[in-house]
Amino acid sequence: MVLIVLPVYGQKSFNKEKRKVNTLTSQKDRDSLLKKHKTKQKGNFRLEIPSKESFLILKVIENEDFTKLIGKIVKGNIKDISTTGVKFICPYNLPVHLKIKVEICFKIASKEFRFNAYIVRKDEHLSRKSKNYGIKFIEITSKEQENLIIELRKLEAQQRRKVTSVSS
Repeated sequence: MVLIVLPVYGQKSFNKEKRKVNTLTSQKDRDSLLKKHKTKQKGNFRLEIPSKESFLILKVIENEDFTKLIGKIVKGNIKDISTTGVKFICPYNLPVHLKIKVEICFKIASKEFRFNAYIVRKDEHLSRKSKNYGIKFIEITSKEQENLIIELRKLEAQQRRKVTSVSS
């Protein structure tokens, strides 16, 4: 077993959360928490969040046929977030085979974030009308990333308190 220690989610916190999983009485709570841990172990710290309203502003599309889309605002929700990007859900079918630069805007608590980013992936499901897009932040300063980490840690702590109080 290889254990990766991430700067955002340290070894002690990970072991503490793992012990919580073993003590939870509800199978649903155990499954939910284990899923979060597996996501965190993939590499970048990822935090599932209740749908957060957000929007993209299409900035650059490297194809002349799509220039009329530049400047358009695409409303959607964030499903999960890390310090390097988000999973963005919206009903629109964006041409991800092209290189699309966007500005993504969202709030965590009362703090507003605006990052330049690229759309790097699209997941479509036949049974759903919405599309899932992988959005990767670019040109993010260390100060912006630090502010995002602080807010993500606060949000994660709130989620842990809720899971702990539900299982008590």
